[in-house]
Amino acid sequence: MLTAKARNLILGFIILVSFGFFLSRLVIKPMPEEKIPPTMRLEVFYSNTELDPPDIYDCTLVYPVERVVPRQADIIRVALQELLKGPTDEEKDQGYTSPFSAATADILVSVRTSGGTAYVDFKDFRELLPEVSASCGSQQFRHQVEQTLKQFPGVGRVIYAIEKIPQTFYDFVGVGCDWPGTTCDASQFP
Repeated sequence: MLTAKARNLILGFIILVSFGFFLSRLVIKPMPEEKIPPTMRLEVFYSNTELDPPDIYDCTLVYPVERVVPRQADIIRVALQELLKGPTDEEKDQGYTSPFSAATADILVSVRTSGGTAYVDFKDFRELLPEVSASCGSQQFRHQVEQTLKQFPGVGRVIYAIEKIPQTFYDFVGVGCDWPGTTCDASQFP
């Protein structure tokens, strides 16, 4: 015959095993997690005379600004769209400048890459950005776009067009089609 202590141990063991068996049969559903859209970081490049070396004014100097955007497959297009929005108010307070602003946010028609070259086609922005036809404005425009695009592997140069016509762009910015690294081959903008 079992002692009271042994019976209590056996009974406790049976209860513990039964409780464990019961718990193992429960279906525990995890709490639904809030879906947070994945993001990515990229840089856009703007001018900033406060960051320029002292006593130097160079329209080609540009500096990176980080942007966090929803993850998308066409990161090059997203980066260019972010650039074309212009500096945020906070970035402007930090001295960043650009010909781009909310008014230019939708001037991009297309961007594609092939053989190390980015081909960028814009809507006709000439009335919107007349300062880009001046020497400094032209350099600022091109260097901001080029540095933003050249951060991506495989982009070594940029060819521009306005409404699929490169010559329109290069004539407007005052460099013409014979400028090194340019081409006025409109067949690249189908």
